[in-house]
Amino acid sequence: MRGRALAAALGVVTALCLPGVAVAAGPGPDRAGSSASAGTSGPVEGTVRRLALEPRSATEAAVSAQNTDRFGLMGVSWKDASAEVQGKIEARSRNAVTGAWTPWVELEPLKAGLDGVRPGARGATEPVWVGSADGAEVRVSGGSAALPAGLELDLVDPGKAGRGGAAKSAPASGARAAAAAVTPGPESTAPRPDVVPRAQWGADESLNNEGLHVYHVKTNGWRDLGYNFLVDKCGTLFEGRQGGVDQPVMGAHTYGFNSESTSVAVLGDHTTAGASPEALEGISKMAAYKLGQYDADMDGTTTLTAGATQKNYAGTSFTAGQPYQFKTVSGHRDGFNTECPGHQLYPQLDTIRKSGPAARLKIGAVNEKAVVPGGTAKTPGPLVVDFSTSTAAPLVSSFELLVDGTSVATVGGDATRAATMLSLGGHRVQVRATAKNGKVSTSLPVTVEADVSDVKYVPVLPKRLMDTREGVGVPKAKVGPGEVAILKVAGVQGIPAYGVTSVALNVTATNPTEAGHVSVYPNGVARPSTSNLNFTAGQTIPNLVVVPVQDGIVQFYNSAGTVDLIADINGYFLASGEGSTHMNLGPKRILDTRDGTGGAPVAPVGQGQVLDLQVSGLTGVEGVPVEGVTAVVLNVTATNPSTAGHVSVYPHGTTRTSASNLNFTTGQTIPNLVIVPVVDGKISFYNNAGTVDLIADITGYFSK
Repeated sequence: MRGRALAAALGVVTALCLPGVAVAAGPGPDRAGSSASAGTSGPVEGTVRRLALEPRSATEAAVSAQNTDRFGLMGVSWKDASAEVQGKIEARSRNAVTGAWTPWVELEPLKAGLDGVRPGARGATEPVWVGSADGAEVRVSGGSAALPAGLELDLVDPGKAGRGGAAKSAPASGARAAAAAVTPGPESTAPRPDVVPRAQWGADESLNNEGLHVYHVKTNGWRDLGYNFLVDKCGTLFEGRQGGVDQPVMGAHTYGFNSESTSVAVLGDHTTAGASPEALEGISKMAAYKLGQYDADMDGTTTLTAGATQKNYAGTSFTAGQPYQFKTVSGHRDGFNTECPGHQLYPQLDTIRKSGPAARLKIGAVNEKAVVPGGTAKTPGPLVVDFSTSTAAPLVSSFELLVDGTSVATVGGDATRAATMLSLGGHRVQVRATAKNGKVSTSLPVTVEADVSDVKYVPVLPKRLMDTREGVGVPKAKVGPGEVAILKVAGVQGIPAYGVTSVALNVTATNPTEAGHVSVYPNGVARPSTSNLNFTAGQTIPNLVVVPVQDGIVQFYNSAGTVDLIADINGYFLASGEGSTHMNLGPKRILDTRDGTGGAPVAPVGQGQVLDLQVSGLTGVEGVPVEGVTAVVLNVTATNPSTAGHVSVYPHGTTRTSASNLNFTTGQTIPNLVIVPVVDGKISFYNNAGTVDLIADITGYFSK
């Protein structure tokens, strides 16, 4: 049995297993540090004072050092790194302010060769942080075995940044000079957390040719600090071992498994008390980032190959060269015979495992053709993206489809598909997931080349194609749970009977009896799990849907309860022939009745009122032609409505139809994407009830 966890120890390690990571093994040089930047006040001038232990017999030794210079860290070391202390090593310190002595704590010896076989390496215990102390006592018992030679008490004064005159710096061939040559590490699906770089916390890069530090280098004889990262009780993360936050740097933290894992050392004693919520959050952020670089799930497992024959704290045996399964977030004790990370922190690891963003988020197909991260796909314009995550749907709030960094579509947490239309050219396409805990992950991108030269859009006056309340286009009845409404669109309301590849429909769900969603999809294909509208009981919600047409029919699926569905046609796409080409623009605000943007009166639109808006040749909006604009793509938002009602957006100078674009209730703020034809360079907004403020942002237009 190893010794108890260290009081206020630096040696509390959480090993984060990275599957499939190729990293250099052995004592060779690490990668050059990418974060040791210039412009700081210099490294911390830490010092180590060594006091020899006095032998009391062949198996016992001790030292008592009172009224010493102040120090903050202490440990015990001996000459031969391969020698072992068979008994106990205990220490205590005296507080420099109060004069009180701490209880005796047992120091845990480090495994020989933890940082590889290095000339001059010494045997040593884990260090213990004592704050500000001016006295120390150590007692060592070897049991029935003789003690190793050269036992010393090592007292570390961590110093202060920039103290002692000119700052030391690494030679030109060291970290700073080589930083620019380091290839960036793999992109992660999770955001990179803020990390205090080595230069900022005062790492002395002159201590080693690759780049706490002082103890591991000056006492242990290691090439650098053993841990990849450290976190304090406030959740602040620090860059540890030199080599770069984004790089697969091999640390010296878990003997036998260093080469396939990275580590976070949690500062503090977690034998009798758990880590703070802030510290746990810091570990979570770093775990999500590092595991996200290698397509791993924080709540998953992985297989590691043992680098040494040994047992862990639970008595599990490992044989060098054999594979073993670990949780991707594991404690030090899972791979080595130690109490670390402490009896109270160890069970908290399960909370960390479940605290991350959606994991293993990736795009699997574009327009039903398989694609890999970093790959390229092609489309004539329509974009349907299939994606996946290993995180359960109930833990995900929503997914967003990103095109060139901009969110263009949002679907529910149970969705696996999202769709939009692309303009001509190459686009960076990603999916962003927001978990129920608020954390965000983003898939690695794929490139989609859109050749829309032969795809034309024909805008039409908004016309109602379906209304289950009145029996328009479908039977007069609500759509029940699990039911599908089948709507014929080709050859209806002026839509051609042949050649239509997709239609743009404004779909509205109203009067739902319970929370659910509606999926709109082509006839003759398996229903996708993606949703186009998500609603709660009693809610009225619209959404613009671009859906492919097959056999002239589209289908509407309701997941739960009963709901009325409305669909208004805004336009259709043709594979060839006359039509308009889409051009991206913005988003740019062109209307806001709250402040008069767009020349509108600074006042809500009243009941029955119509607001006309100039959209082509706009002053201050570059890129919209004066002539040739056939339709505009707008994100329209209704806010501050005084009563329930709806807004219709339609071409200027035409007869308004019964079609609506936004339906709302009192006090609700609701947006919707609108594609509306342009006549005389203008469009019109109609409000049917009460008063409401209107906002419009242009995102693109169609032209001949």
